[in-house]
Amino acid sequence: MAILGNGEGKILGRQLGRSFDYQRLGLEQARANLYSLVHSMHDFRGSLRLHTVSLAVPWRAAYQAEQLIGLVHSVVTTSFINLYSFPEAAMSGMPGKKPEILLLTDSKGSLLLRCDGRHISKPMKGGGAMDVVKNAVNYVEQNPTEHGVYELQECLTEWWIDPCKSRAGKVVQRIDSLADTGNLPALKIMGCAAHSMIQATSAAIGLLRKPNPLIGLCGSVALGCRSVQKKYCNIIRWLFPKSRIESAAHAPAKGAYLSSLAPQEEYHNVEKQVFSTV
Repeated sequence: MAILGNGEGKILGRQLGRSFDYQRLGLEQARANLYSLVHSMHDFRGSLRLHTVSLAVPWRAAYQAEQLIGLVHSVVTTSFINLYSFPEAAMSGMPGKKPEILLLTDSKGSLLLRCDGRHISKPMKGGGAMDVVKNAVNYVEQNPTEHGVYELQECLTEWWIDPCKSRAGKVVQRIDSLADTGNLPALKIMGCAAHSMIQATSAAIGLLRKPNPLIGLCGSVALGCRSVQKKYCNIIRWLFPKSRIESAAHAPAKGAYLSSLAPQEEYHNVEKQVFSTV
């Protein structure tokens, strides 16, 4: 995913693209993917000149800094390249703020916790898009004749034809829309997702021992499902009235690459901009 924003943190656009994991794809294909992704975000009218590029990579890739830097230099002209760990990059999903707790729900649910200067990652069973889809599939298989299951099964039609992880978010949002109609099986499934998020957050706040944590919500379940978000926010604010909950819409999914590219101010008189690619 590519995100285009300015220096003040305002998001100007988003774009999906292909991976630039050169180890898996090879340098030429990775370079082509990165070039296409970055240039699809804006009309640069020629070569792309940037002031700073920030790359967030898994720890295991940190030792390959030269290859990563070389890949970026082959696509854009830049003066500075910074490397960050994934948790540091994910915590930047809320411009200008660094949450103590970040819930990631685009794939398998997980939680990032910033505690005493350390980043702690914990799984959140049942809170991610893939978790919700799997729960729905199991429910349909175990309760085929229950009232409302046929409608739930229809939400899963495309998933059964092609169970691609990238489709999980859309499937979950269909189930959430079904829950809004009062469908009991859908309500149960989305209720389980909300419960997982609440349970994980409560445990994290207990570990933080801080009454007013800033909590960031990221992903298709936390942000794209109204019933889940409403239940989560109501209960967390009731349990922890001093907590603050905000959208972290641009935090990447767990395990992703993140690159932010800020062009020079003088380039085509464009304000400072940030490109994030996941």
